[in-house]
Amino acid sequence: PEAEFGIELALPPMWRLLLSPAEAPPPAMDPWSGSGGLTLQQPAPEHFGAALHPQSLFAGLACELQLLAQVRWSTPSDTRRHALSLAARGPCALAVQARLPELAALSVFVTGNGTVPWLQVERRAMRCISTLGAAYWQLKLDSSAWPEVLSRGRPCSEILAGLSGSLEAFLCLPSRFHIDETSSTIPREEKCDMDAALREALPLLLAERSGCFETLAAAGPPLYATVAGGEHSFSATEAQLGFIHSRRVWQWQDSRKHELQEAPAAAACVLGRARSLAEEDVYRSMLENAVGAEVLGKAAALFYVLDLDGRPLSDFGPAFAKLPPAGLAVTDALGHEAWGRPGECYIHRRCGPPCYEQFHKFRVCLRLVEAAEATRGKPFDWLLRLRPDTTWHGPIGNLASYDDRAVHMTLTNTGENDDNFALVPRSLAAAYFGVAESCPEPNDAYTSICSIPWVGSHIYPECAIRMRLQELGVPWLAIPKMYSIRRETVCRPDDPRGCGRCQIGVCSDAIPE
Repeated sequence: PEAEFGIELALPPMWRLLLSPAEAPPPAMDPWSGSGGLTLQQPAPEHFGAALHPQSLFAGLACELQLLAQVRWSTPSDTRRHALSLAARGPCALAVQARLPELAALSVFVTGNGTVPWLQVERRAMRCISTLGAAYWQLKLDSSAWPEVLSRGRPCSEILAGLSGSLEAFLCLPSRFHIDETSSTIPREEKCDMDAALREALPLLLAERSGCFETLAAAGPPLYATVAGGEHSFSATEAQLGFIHSRRVWQWQDSRKHELQEAPAAAACVLGRARSLAEEDVYRSMLENAVGAEVLGKAAALFYVLDLDGRPLSDFGPAFAKLPPAGLAVTDALGHEAWGRPGECYIHRRCGPPCYEQFHKFRVCLRLVEAAEATRGKPFDWLLRLRPDTTWHGPIGNLASYDDRAVHMTLTNTGENDDNFALVPRSLAAAYFGVAESCPEPNDAYTSICSIPWVGSHIYPECAIRMRLQELGVPWLAIPKMYSIRRETVCRPDDPRGCGRCQIGVCSDAIPE
């Protein structure tokens, strides 16, 4: 009640260890006795954000807890000796022990012939990678790789390995790569490599999740395993999350293949500069993974709002043959008030065309969808926001598998919502596609996390979308990125990303105001 920052957290008597250097409490002291504790308050986290953890709460001012103090904090008294043994196996184990409850909660273990819960794996992997800045590993091993633990008849073997004597583990561990400490919640540990993930981290996390501390401490480490993941580059983690998402989609579809329920009806808004839409691999990948009947359960109705850069529509004939328009607006003459005028919001104008032109296209597409709904006599269930110049590497999946109470967006490499793609329930379409209707005050934009606070800074489109959703109380959820932007090989003079000398689609020459 006395807390000024709205945080509530019950801490045991040893809470002072988090605030100043001190020795671990004597063995007779029970850290969960409830006497001498501290209470702070904090509201529950939103859909997507870092979980509150006592050690992360005081990360800025706390000392580094000694191993014994860490074990006392996170482990029941009757398992402490065995937990100490597991945590002392190496520097990676020590780093995991420091955040054991949090990392164990994001790990998934599948024993025997159990089915991998891919939706759960996806959510935990995204939180581990995108929110905590940690690494996500996948390990497969059988009784020959770890006979002391997984062989039948061993203590805890039925819990740890099931009847088939095998184990598949998905582990959230500190990254071994250099990371930006200001954007990461879990400190890096360069020793958490493939060998340490298997020999140090797996036994400790498995003990925390199963309670079999004594068995795992007495056994030697695993001998070998099939290992994947653990990378930190954006391209590698993007591919890893895309793989997990594909497995999630296929698993969901397989579980419902005998059901007769009709798939949701979707309208896809394909917005932006047409660019590489005319290339076969672009429009075929969109059909197979984003808008076709095989991937969604029912083909989406396609509404295009395109800037053709002066190219004739015939350039896109093959693409439109595969992806026929239900509605089409060409906005090359945007400056001449085609399809209405873009908004006059000062903050959006300061951002430039990525804001005010894009948001105008949002509004135009929503109007096309509304006109189509009036004709068909009923609304769509979902709206999709797509770019025309994207190559898709994995399936979106049936929209019935998504939460229809939230907007779903992919993330940038900094962990923020991206503006290139969204799955939007019809009930929330006005909130997302009507972002031009909101106009933040200059001071709101300046003081928000959306604008770097120096002279000349401005809001950016991803943040404008997020501010709009926050303003209206609309939740959003992160989903893996299953596409990549496909730049053209030809530079077009009027395209801000394709004029002068192109380097990966970006002009190296100055762009005139």
